[in-house]
Amino acid sequence: MRKTITDAIGDVLHQSPQLAPAVARQFGARRVWSQRDSLSGLVRAGLLVSPLDVLAVSQYIAMADDLPGSLNSIDSEKADTGVSR
Repeated sequence: MRKTITDAIGDVLHQSPQLAPAVARQFGARRVWSQRDSLSGLVRAGLLVSPLDVLAVSQYIAMADDLPGSLNSIDSEKADTGVSR
């Protein structure tokens, strides 16, 4: 189910890239790195025009990249608790 949600959010981001900074801030605040690839793709494609938007998304990507093995939200949760849901 998490993959379905992650994919759906990624689809929405590609349709509405202006949502990227909000997604980056909200997911980053919760240490959920599942949108790293989608957000990175938006930056690389030049779809974010505001420097502040690029900064917010770049910070999220950098935090996700700092994790050992680029943990996603499911792996991160397992690493934090020892249990996956």
